Amino acid sequence: MAYAILGEFEIRHENRSLELPRGHALTLFAVLLLNANRRMTKADLMRCVWGRSDVKEDQLPKHIGTIREFLDKIGRKGDLVTHHRFGYEIQVAEEDLDLLTFERFVRQAASARSEQRTDDEVSSLWAALGMWRGPHSMPNVRTQEFRGHLEQLELRRQRAAIRLFDLEIARGRYEHLVSEASMLTEQYPMSTKLHEQLLVVLYRSGHLREATVAYERHVAMLGEEMGAAPTPALRDLHYAIVREDDEAIASVETAIAHRAGVEKRDAKTGVTAVPRQLPPDSVDFVGREDLVAEVTWLLGREQANSAPVVVITGQGGIGKSSFALRTAHLLASRYPHGQLFARLSDARGRPMDTGEIVAQFLRAFEVIAVPESTAERISTFRTLLSDRRVLLVLDDAHSGAQIRDLIPAGSGCGVLVTSRRRLPDVPGAHHVAPLSPLSPAQATELFLTIVRSAGITLRNETTAVDQVVSLCGGLPLALRIAAALRVHDHPRPTSELVRRLSEQGPDAFAYGELNLARTIGAGVNQLDEDSRRLFFGLGLLPLPTFGHWTAAALQDHLGADPGAALSRLAASAMVDVMEVEVRYRFHDLTRSYAFERGMVEHPNENARRAQLIAVYAALLTLVRRAHMSLYDGDFEVVHSAVTAWEAPSQVLSEIDQAPLDWFEKERMNIRAAVQHCAELGLSDLCWDLAVSAHEFYTVRSYFDDWYTTHVTALRACRIAGDSRGEGAVLACLGQPALVASRRADGVSDVAELRRAVHLLTECGDRHGQAIALRTLANALRRHGRLTEASAAFSEALEHYEASGDTVGRWQSLRYLGQTHLDRAEYAKALGVLLEAEDIALIIGKSRLIAQTRYWTGQAHLTLGSVAEARAAFNSMLAEDGDTTGLARGYALHGLGVVALREGDTKRSQTLLEEAAGIARSEADGILEGRVCLSTAELFAEQGVPKRQIAELELAAARFAECRATHLQAAALNAMARALDQDEDAVRRISARIDALYAEADLPAEDRITG
Repeated sequence: MAYAILGEFEIRHENRSLELPRGHALTLFAVLLLNANRRMTKADLMRCVWGRSDVKEDQLPKHIGTIREFLDKIGRKGDLVTHHRFGYEIQVAEEDLDLLTFERFVRQAASARSEQRTDDEVSSLWAALGMWRGPHSMPNVRTQEFRGHLEQLELRRQRAAIRLFDLEIARGRYEHLVSEASMLTEQYPMSTKLHEQLLVVLYRSGHLREATVAYERHVAMLGEEMGAAPTPALRDLHYAIVREDDEAIASVETAIAHRAGVEKRDAKTGVTAVPRQLPPDSVDFVGREDLVAEVTWLLGREQANSAPVVVITGQGGIGKSSFALRTAHLLASRYPHGQLFARLSDARGRPMDTGEIVAQFLRAFEVIAVPESTAERISTFRTLLSDRRVLLVLDDAHSGAQIRDLIPAGSGCGVLVTSRRRLPDVPGAHHVAPLSPLSPAQATELFLTIVRSAGITLRNETTAVDQVVSLCGGLPLALRIAAALRVHDHPRPTSELVRRLSEQGPDAFAYGELNLARTIGAGVNQLDEDSRRLFFGLGLLPLPTFGHWTAAALQDHLGADPGAALSRLAASAMVDVMEVEVRYRFHDLTRSYAFERGMVEHPNENARRAQLIAVYAALLTLVRRAHMSLYDGDFEVVHSAVTAWEAPSQVLSEIDQAPLDWFEKERMNIRAAVQHCAELGLSDLCWDLAVSAHEFYTVRSYFDDWYTTHVTALRACRIAGDSRGEGAVLACLGQPALVASRRADGVSDVAELRRAVHLLTECGDRHGQAIALRTLANALRRHGRLTEASAAFSEALEHYEASGDTVGRWQSLRYLGQTHLDRAEYAKALGVLLEAEDIALIIGKSRLIAQTRYWTGQAHLTLGSVAEARAAFNSMLAEDGDTTGLARGYALHGLGVVALREGDTKRSQTLLEEAAGIARSEADGILEGRVCLSTAELFAEQGVPKRQIAELELAAARFAECRATHLQAAALNAMARALDQDEDAVRRISARIDALYAEADLPAEDRITG
C-alpha cells in the first residue's frame, strides 16, 4: 500500500514511511488522493485547498510541481496526470491506496448481499473496516476547506459498520464485536444505531456495567451537543439491560436481524470456535512484495468449485515459512471463520501423520469426540469446513500425498503450502515462482533491522556490514544468525564478525543445502565450548521443546552450566525462545543440522545412548513427581527400577506448585520420549513414562495421547520380554476413562487384563497386581459378570491395603459399592460407598470426593432417601467447582433424578438435558447412557411413550459402544417393561437380551431379568 489516508496521511516506499510535503502542497496532495482516479478542475482544487477559486494563477502549478518532484523521487511521477486546460488527477491502482481498497471491499459486500452470500458479505465488511488505521481520515492535514468530503467518507464507514454489526449480532457473534463496536461508538458518540448495537453486544458478552456506562455517555453527549434525549427505543433497551430482561433484548435482536434481512441465529448453534493459529508475523520481513501480492490475489479471488491451493517452494533457509505467515496475516480478514496452522514435519524432519494433523484441526474447532479412524476424521473435517471460510497454512510438506486429504472440498477456504519441492500431484495447486535470495539492498535492510532492534547502531561500519551481507548470500536464516552474533559480540566491531565468517570459507554460502549448513556452522563455531556441546547434545533429542531441566539432565555428560549455556545459545539465536516461562526450541533446519553434527561430535554409540538415557530418566523422574503431586503420594501406579534423577530444586518447585500445568507444557515431550525409548529398546523407561502420565491424560481427557503412548509402550515391552512392564501397561489400557471414551480397538478387555494380573502376580508385584485386579474387575462389571467382579474388587482391596495405596483403596471401595448397586444390594452398597467417601475426605482431593458422592447419592436414591441424595449431588458442585466439566455433568444427572422423584418434571428435564450435553462434549458414553435411562423415566412420567422408547434405544446403543453389557441389558429390560402391551416387541427385545447374554456367556446369577 503506497498511499494511506484512512487514518494519518502516510506514503510508504520500500517498507518505510516517507516525510511528506508541507503546507498547501500537502493539502493539495490529500485532495487529489481523496478523489483518486477522478479528474479535478483547477477551480475545484483551489476551493478545496484555499477555500476560494480566486487564487494567484501560479499557486496551483507551483504546488503541483512540489508534488510531482516528491513522486519522482520514489519512482511514481506518472501517478500525477495533467489534463490540459482542465485540471489534474492522481491515477493509482486499487491496491496502492487504502481508500480505493476500502471502496472495493464495500462493493464486494454489496454484491454478496444482493446474492445472499452472507458469509462473504461479512468477510468483505470486516476487511473494509480493517483498512481504517485511526478514528478519522488525515488528522495530520489541514482539511477545513474540504471537510464535507471527509464527512461523507466517514458516513460510508459508519454505514459499513452498522451493516456488519447487524449481521454479526444476527449470527450471535457478540464477543467478536466488543472491541470494534466500543471503538466506533467513542468515535461517533451521536449514532443511535451504533449505540443500540453496542448495548446488545455488551449485554450478551456479560459486560452489563459497561453497557450502562456506554448508554450514559451517549445520553450526556446528546444533551451537550444537541440538547436532545435518547430515542425511546434505546431507552427501553437500556431499561431491559438493567432488568436483565432477556425476552425484551431478544426482541431487539430479532428486529436487528430483520433489518439485516437474515434469520436470527442462536449463538449456541452458530460457530462455537474460531481458531486463530497463525504464529506471529515477522516484524522484520523485507522484500518479495510482488510475490506477496500474487499469492494474496490467488488466495483472495473467487473460485467456483474448489478451494484455491498455493504452494511456496524454495531451498532450506530461504524464508518460506516467514513468507507464508506474512501472506496469511494479510489474508486473515478474508477468512473470518479461522486460520489453521500446522507443521507437517516432526522434530526430526519426518512427515507427520495426516490423521493426527486432522485431529489437531478438529480439536481447534472444539470437536472433543474426535473420530478414531483417519478416514472418519477427514470426513468430519471436510463437513465442518463445507460452509465456512477458513485459511489453512501447511508448513514444510513432504509430498502431495501428505496434504491431499487436508484440502477442504468447498470453494470458500484457502490453502497455503510450503515445501522444499514442487508438488505436482496436488490437483489444481498453483506453484508460484520459487523464492530466490534477497537482493543486496534487502539483505542489508534485514541485517540492520535486527541489529538496531537491540539498540546498536552501525553507521560507521558500512564496509564491514556489506561484507557480512555478501558472506550470507541473501539467505534470511544466515542473515538473522549473523545479526544475532553481531549483537552478542557488542561492542566488538563488525569487522571481527567478518573475519570469523571468512575463516569458515565464503564459498560456504554459495550452494543449496550446503550453504545453509555452513551458515549455521558460522554461528556454532563462535560459541564457547560448553554451549557448543550443549547444542549438539540437544540436537540428538527428538523432543519438540526443551528447558532448564533438559540442559541440566545433560550436565553430567557435558560438564556444562545448563542455565548459562542455554542463555548463550538464545543470545546467539541458535535456539528460539518460545514463551515467558523460558522454554526453547530449535528451528527445524537448525535441529536437522544439530542432529547430523551431533552424530559426528559423538561417534561412540554407547556414549550417545547413555546421554539419551540420562535425559529420559530425568524426564521420568519429573513425570513421577508430577503424578505424586496430583494425589500427595505415589498412588495408583507402579514404576520400573529406573533410578531417580537428582533434579534441581527450582524444577521440582515448579512441578509441586502446578503439576497439571507442568504436564501440559511437557505433554508432547512425554509422547516423543515414549516413542524414542521404544525405538532404542529402553522398555523400562518407555513403559514407566507412559503409565506415570496416565492420570494426567485422564484428568485432561487426552485419550489420543493415552492410547498412543501405551500402545507404543506395550509393543516395546513385548519385544523386550519385559513382563512386568507389559502387565502394568495392559492394566492402564483397560482403565474405565479410556474405555468410556469409546475407542473401538486397542483397549484392554477381560482377556488382556487377566493376562496383566497373571504377569504382575508372577513378578511378585503386589501393588501392580492390585491395579490390574481392580481394572479387571471393572471390565468384568462392564460385561455384566458382577459376582466375579465383586470378588476381584475385594481381592484388589486387600492388595491395595498391603501396599499402602490409599487412593487405590478408595477406588476399589467405590467400584465395589457401584457393583453392589448393580446387584440391587442397596444397603450394602451405601455402607461401602460411605467408607470410600471417608477415605476420599482423608485424601482431601476435591475430584475424588465429588466422584464418590455421585455414587453415595445414587445409593440414597435406591433406598428412597431423596433429601440425602440431593445433599450428596449438591455437595459435588460445591466441592469440585467445575462449571462445565464431567463432575458437573454427573452432579446434574443426580439432581435431575432427584427432581423427578420429587415430582418436578420441568426442572428434571432441564437438568438432564444439560447433563446429556456435558456427557456428549466430554465423550463419556457411560454417563450419556445413564442420562438417557433417567430421561426415559422422565418421559414415562410425562406420558410420552415414543420419546421414552427412543431414549432407551439410545441408552442401549451408548452402553453397547462402551461394551457395558450389564447396563445395555438394563436398558433393554426397561424397554421391554415399557412395551409390555406389545407382545411382539417384547419377544424381539427378549431375543436381543438372550443374544447379548449368550455372547457374553454370563452366569445365571448375573443375568438381569424383568
